[in-house]
Amino acid sequence: MKFERSISRDGQASLASVADILALLDRERPPVAGGGNDDLDPGLGVRLTPPDAGSDSALADVATDASFIPSPVIEGRILYVEDNFRIAEITEMMLDDLGLTVIWAGCAEDALKIIDETPTPFDIVLTDVVMPGLSGVQLARRISRHWPDMPVVLTSGFSEELAQGYGSEYELLQKPFTRQALIECLQRYLGSPKG
Repeated sequence: MKFERSISRDGQASLASVADILALLDRERPPVAGGGNDDLDPGLGVRLTPPDAGSDSALADVATDASFIPSPVIEGRILYVEDNFRIAEITEMMLDDLGLTVIWAGCAEDALKIIDETPTPFDIVLTDVVMPGLSGVQLARRISRHWPDMPVVLTSGFSEELAQGYGSEYELLQKPFTRQALIECLQRYLGSPKG
């Protein structure tokens, strides 16, 4: 059973975007000693505890909880290229929850090496645009030239390169993106979710 990561505001559950999750992680942790915050984890500020697996009432609570949304399963191998480790970590969790096999590269040069050395081709490449060294647009063009059947999707909040019209031949997934936007984008290349 997979659990959807969500953020609840005023009792309303909503799917979390990468920006929402990063903002949550960036908040200062309230003091623990004497502050009634015994459920806080010193590393993150919040400890998420799954229901007791042996408890029927816990399973019933999960089944009726509006924040529980089963993850669709999208099959495929994805190369995810992102130089910001925190964004990569959160996005990789979302991709993994969807059922994808995810390989992460921290820069375009590493991505090219991984593609070149991997015997089974990737079904899609998802790459940030603004990175040290080669940009995501430069990476996409090299991939298109050497592996023309491998689709590439760019991700960016803003890029001078994109603003000048470079990379317009590739789909852009605007940052910060929601899980639903990510699913819809991947479905265009990998098909509908299974199950």
